[in-house]
Amino acid sequence: MFMAADRVVQAVLIGLALASLVTWTIWLAKSLEILAASTRLMRALPTLLAAGSLEQADSALTGRRGPLVAMLRAARHEAASAPAEVYRGEGGGFLARVSSHLARIEAQAVRRLNLGVGMLATIGATAPFVGLFGTVWGIMNSFIGISEAQTTNLAVVAPGIAEALLA
Repeated sequence: MFMAADRVVQAVLIGLALASLVTWTIWLAKSLEILAASTRLMRALPTLLAAGSLEQADSALTGRRGPLVAMLRAARHEAASAPAEVYRGEGGGFLARVSSHLARIEAQAVRRLNLGVGMLATIGATAPFVGLFGTVWGIMNSFIGISEAQTTNLAVVAPGIAEALLA
């Protein structure tokens, strides 16, 4: 059926098959990436909550990676470089700096998780129209067959309709 189809219909089908392959690949990669991130978080969170200080948490999470560990290290770095006034409640800039660092790390993690989503949106938005184009092309071929044969029997209409249904 595919080999008997018009070149345009074949191109549409190949394009849709490639788009489907890309979509499934991105979906699988994103699913595995989210699962891995969730697993890392669920394993690191109890350790972080059980730690008595930033130093203990950092040493307990040595060798691990991920946004939670990066946030911990950023907070620890800010705490280590903060002046003594902060601990007496006089340095209001400390919390703002820590909050800024944590927001940047969170935004970076979200950007990393969002990679490939634009491609999914593009494919999702254009694929129906590409399929519709293939359908219209097949119906147009049916009408061309009718005009060339000067009759409307099933043998004349069937190839174009089959292409339309295939695409």
